[in-house]
Amino acid sequence: MGADVIFEPSQLGSFSRQLWAALVLALDPAIMRAELFDGREADGKSLMVKMGSPTGDQERQVIVWVDEVVTPSLLYGPSHCHEAADAGGIGRIVDLISQIMSDRLVIAMEIDGLTPGWGRWLDLAEDDAILEELTEPYASGHFVIKTWTGAGDREVQLEP
Repeated sequence: MGADVIFEPSQLGSFSRQLWAALVLALDPAIMRAELFDGREADGKSLMVKMGSPTGDQERQVIVWVDEVVTPSLLYGPSHCHEAADAGGIGRIVDLISQIMSDRLVIAMEIDGLTPGWGRWLDLAEDDAILEELTEPYASGHFVIKTWTGAGDREVQLEP
């Protein structure tokens, strides 16, 4: 979307309007860059919202959009998800964003082993999440944690 295009929520399809309303209610609108695009909503444009990490790292930006089957979707780092096309799905997306922005849901990226650079989400609220990640089959036992704010970034590994 070019800088000369103005985001106009009234052009959104009804599902995108619901998602936008939930995001505005839950998050600081100043961090959201909203865009319209021609999706599959019969009654208007679809929504895409980008939220850059305070670190400036593009890999940590959060992107929320209404996908081609009109479900709310979220991209963060190396992974993405799609939720149900209802209020519960929208609520789940908002919850995930909250977990990301509070550095609870983080990116774990392999450093060594068979898949260096491979990443996935890790929920630090889960008991033994880091230990399980370090010891899962095919894990290298050495990865970096990247948080949305950068405050919790660290390297972790099994003791030799």
